[in-house]
Amino acid sequence: MFHGVGFDSAQNQRFEEKNLQEALHSILADQKRIAAIICDRTSITPEKAGELFREARTKDADDALKNGIIHDIADAKIPSGAPIINFVFN
Repeated sequence: MFHGVGFDSAQNQRFEEKNLQEALHSILADQKRIAAIICDRTSITPEKAGELFREARTKDADDALKNGIIHDIADAKIPSGAPIINFVFN
């Protein structure tokens, strides 16, 4: 799943335009850096990366193959109890 960068806020936190502008600039800068890495290592364009961030939808292996995220789909079974890896960027 591709999704955009976000931030959590504390309960009862006050937002003003200046703070929101700073947060938005930070989010967009982070997304630009992440998109640059994705585009450098796949066949995904910067425009497509932006769409993927905004769309926040899970893609399948065929889509990953088509976009150069992976290079081959092996016909192998995942062993029972295999670890699930969650990538979280902080």
